[in-house]
Amino acid sequence: MDEEIVEYILVNNELGMGIGKTAGQVAHCQTIIDLHYSHTEDYQMWITTIQKKIILSGKQKDLEKWLAAGAVEIRDKGLTEIAPNSLTCVGFPPQPRSNLSALTKRMQLLK
Repeated sequence: MDEEIVEYILVNNELGMGIGKTAGQVAHCQTIIDLHYSHTEDYQMWITTIQKKIILSGKQKDLEKWLAAGAVEIRDKGLTEIAPNSLTCVGFPPQPRSNLSALTKRMQLLK
């Protein structure tokens, strides 16, 4: 059996974003992932199956760690709730779950 393909997005819980703002930032992250990775084999496998997406919550330092590991970043323009250039979320394109287990094993689901 092939390993499960999963997409992870990590939201910065230190910014105090409202539900709508958070949803918008996650959607921006998904859009960037779609634009840059839709041609990959893992993305194609993911998009044609259950599209498992796991949204996690973390601190700024966690988001920076993910960036160093190659995640895409979303920074806000600061027009509504938060300061300009705030790092709101980061995400990895769909890939085998084990590829990111070291970064995700201690993370909490976004609530």
